[in-house]
Amino acid sequence: MEIEKVFLDSIQIGDRLRPVDGAKVSMLAESMKAIGLRHPITVWTPDNAEVHLVAGAHRLAAARMLGWEDILCAFVNLDENERKRWEIAENLHRADLTAMQRDEHVAEWVRLTDEAARVAQVAPPRGGRQPRSKGINAASRELGVDRTQAQRAIKVAGLSQEAKQAAKAMSLEDNRSALLDAAKHSGADEQVAALRRKAEERNRRKSQTHAEVKDAMADACEIIADAIAEFVPEHRLSAVTAALALRGLKDVAARIQSLTGAVFDSTNAGRDARARALS
Repeated sequence: MEIEKVFLDSIQIGDRLRPVDGAKVSMLAESMKAIGLRHPITVWTPDNAEVHLVAGAHRLAAARMLGWEDILCAFVNLDENERKRWEIAENLHRADLTAMQRDEHVAEWVRLTDEAARVAQVAPPRGGRQPRSKGINAASRELGVDRTQAQRAIKVAGLSQEAKQAAKAMSLEDNRSALLDAAKHSGADEQVAALRRKAEERNRRKSQTHAEVKDAMADACEIIADAIAEFVPEHRLSAVTAALALRGLKDVAARIQSLTGAVFDSTNAGRDARARALS
C-alpha cells in the first residue's frame, strides 16, 4: 500500500454507502485543525488515471472545509467488491453509525460476500448449502457479529425507503426493536404505520415518565422547603432563600417564601410575591 499526498480537487468521490453528515464534518474539521489527519483516506486509481475515493468521505470534506490543498492518501489495488467492503469496514469501525445504518452496512457486507462466493464458485454447493448461508456465516466471522445479528441486519436493511425515511423523521433510527417490528410487514404503508405506532408508544412513555419526575421533584421541593422553614432561624431565612435561588433552586426558594415571606428576589416581582405571601 503506497501512501502519498494528493490534490483534493483531483479526487473523485462517486456514490457512497453513507451520506456525509455536515455536523460530523465540522467536528472532524476541528480535530484535524488541532492535531492533523491521523488516518489517511483510502483511494484507488484505475489504470493509473483518475483518483477515486474508497473510504474517508468525511475526512475529505473536513479537509476541504479547512481549505487544505492536498490530503494524505493510501492507495489500494482492489476490485469493486473489495473496495466496497473496505468502505464498509472503515465505517463500521470508525464512524458513528445509527442502528439502521449499521444494519445496512452489515447486510451489504453479506450481499458482497455472497457475490464474491458466486464468482469464485466452480462447482455446485455441497449438501444443499446456498451462497447466502455462506455470506451470513462469513459476515459473522469477519465483522465480529453472531449469525442472529446478521440475519436481523438483513431484515432491517430490507425496509422500504419510505419506512427508512419515516424512521429518521420519527427519531427511530437507533430503535432496533421498532425497526424489526416494521420489517415484519411487507408493504411500505404498513411498515410506516408500524413505526408510527412505536413512536406514539415511545411518546406516551416519555410523557408519563416526565409527569412522574415532575411530581417527584415537586414533592422533593416541598420536603426541603418545609424543613428549612421549620429549622432555619427566622433572621437567616432571607439569606438562605436567596442563596438557594442563586444556586438555581428557585422552586424551593419560592416555596419557602410562600410559607414564611422570606425575600429571595429584590425585584418588583419578588416584592409583589412577598406581599402576596404575607397577605
